[in-house]
Amino acid sequence: MSPWEKEHCSFSRRGHSRRYGTGCRMHTTEHRYKEEKMARKQSSETDVFQILRTDHQEVTKLMDQLKQAGGQQKQQLFAQLQEELNTHMNLEERFFYPKLEEIEDLADLVQDSYADHDDIRQILQQMNEQDFDSDEWQANCEALEDTKDDHVDVEEEEIFPQAMELVDGNVLSQIGEQIAAEKGKTAEPAAAKPRPQKRPPRAHA
Repeated sequence: MSPWEKEHCSFSRRGHSRRYGTGCRMHTTEHRYKEEKMARKQSSETDVFQILRTDHQEVTKLMDQLKQAGGQQKQQLFAQLQEELNTHMNLEERFFYPKLEEIEDLADLVQDSYADHDDIRQILQQMNEQDFDSDEWQANCEALEDTKDDHVDVEEEEIFPQAMELVDGNVLSQIGEQIAAEKGKTAEPAAAKPRPQKRPPRAHA
């Protein structure tokens, strides 16, 4: 804002100019709108549910591309898919699932999700040991997609809605910030990271 505009804005505050006072209010409103837009953007970037949904979408896109690929491109896409899956699973197991396990209504669903992750890792390991052009590799690719789809459906349709209701908002914000921070780091390949210790079976009454 120029010195001339500032001067007339100051007049409007003293009641000397309605016209220029309107301009000042418009400037303030625009500034507030920009601040709110930035806050929404930052909130979206650290929203744990949005982060995980975006991961799910990225994995689905890679699997669709993988089904159409061949030769060297297939190997490159599979390596990218494997890294994406391992990163996603490791972050869920480090930051998201432990908090959900503390809630009785979610504990069984979380145990099932750990089991899904185990299945996905096992399929990926088998695929790494198979010929990319073999029928066995293709069968495992289809099994991987089915397992992933089932897992995503349970997370997005059952776990996420319940977590929104049952987990404190500040805790969810903290989880989102932790995952976003980890994603922002330049780290070793996710597949080489040590996996968290498997939880012991829950005791049932």
